[in-house]
Amino acid sequence: MAIPENLAFKLTHADMHHDLLKIAVVAYLNSSPIGMVEMPDSVPGQTHHRIQPIKKVPGRIGLLFGDCLQNLRSTLDYLVYELVLANGGTPNRKHMFPIATTEDQYQRDIQNGKVRGIHPHAMMYIESLQPFLLQIPKISPLYLIDELTNLNKHRRPILAGVQGTKKDLIYDFPHIIGIINAAEVADGPITESTLRLWVGVGDEPALNMEVVSLIEILTFYVRNETLPLFERFFD
Repeated sequence: MAIPENLAFKLTHADMHHDLLKIAVVAYLNSSPIGMVEMPDSVPGQTHHRIQPIKKVPGRIGLLFGDCLQNLRSTLDYLVYELVLANGGTPNRKHMFPIATTEDQYQRDIQNGKVRGIHPHAMMYIESLQPFLLQIPKISPLYLIDELTNLNKHRRPILAGVQGTKKDLIYDFPHIIGIINAAEVADGPITESTLRLWVGVGDEPALNMEVVSLIEILTFYVRNETLPLFERFFD
């Protein structure tokens, strides 16, 4: 049986925001956001330049990124709500998907009733996904979703900034990487330099991670590696 309609709707909404995010990032990278800037120590006959951003990343990109995260986090909370209903229980305001970086924190979440009333086997699956089971909990996709969502919801929109390198990237994002040719001075004649650009997250724990591909990874994790574990409970 497929997952409940509410969960599917939330994921579809996340996809919509992801598409808008991709469009906004491509538009920004195509707007020539990096250029040559003359340095303050330049003097006549000996000018110094460096390549740096000349256009800030639009705030809308951070907002769209946050919207994607909110929908993914809500999908997980909806899952717990539906699991309680499927097991004949009545959900309340305490119910939500626990995401814990320590076992003590997870046990507190259980005692506080976050998953009370769901099938014991479903609880086993939830525990198997917890970040605290990893050697480095903060690399867990669930941790990234939870931490960044809390930042976006309670403090401020997620920061985003343009990143650039002249080196070949180990990985590539052909749909969003911008490549520009810019002149630069480095103790000699002006040379042409190819820069590979991306829009990166400006906040821990995802500092400098490319925003579009990060959302794709997190969405894949929720849709393909998390929700299928629980389909059996909705028969």
